[in-house]
Amino acid sequence: MAVEPTGKFVYVTNHNSNSVSVFAIDPGTGALTAVGSPVATVTGPVSVTVDFLGRFAFVASDISNNVSVFAINGNTGALTAVGSPVASATGPASVTTTGKIQ
Repeated sequence: MAVEPTGKFVYVTNHNSNSVSVFAIDPGTGALTAVGSPVATVTGPVSVTVDFLGRFAFVASDISNNVSVFAINGNTGALTAVGSPVASATGPASVTTTGKIQ
């Protein structure tokens, strides 16, 4: 699970349904509201992280052996796939970003 930098949205991987759920966070109560339907990913997403500026989400898949990249809509929190998943070594369990993406 990952919260984007402004604290408005949270992203949760759904390993068994091959998707990522997006939720808006109520700033007063912390209550979550689903943002649309879960976004389809490749098989077996296990972790998600958001870049330093909140522009991209990266999803690691231990079954498909890759990392998918999604652009984040800053107003709605919605995810849009960016290109094709990138191959990784066998069974990536997590992904993280550091610093500023240019």
